[in-house]
Amino acid sequence: MNFFKTETEHPMIGRRVRLIHMEDPEPIPVGTEGTIIGVDPVGYRMKWDNGRTLNLIPEEDRWEVLG
Repeated sequence: MNFFKTETEHPMIGRRVRLIHMEDPEPIPVGTEGTIIGVDPVGYRMKWDNGRTLNLIPEEDRWEVLG
C-alpha cells in the first residue's frame, strides 16, 4: 500500500471503518466507527465518531471497511 499518494488519489479517503483492535496505550474503543480523512507515511488519518483523531496503523491495528 502506497501511503505517499495525495488524498485525492488514495481510494480509502472518505471510507467508513469500524475498529476491531488498536495497539495503543489509550486506544479507541473496539466497535467505534470513523472516517478515513487522509493518509501519511505511517497509516490512515482518522476522524472517529467519538471525537478522537488517533490514526490507524495497518501493521498494528485491525478494522473493517463498512459499506
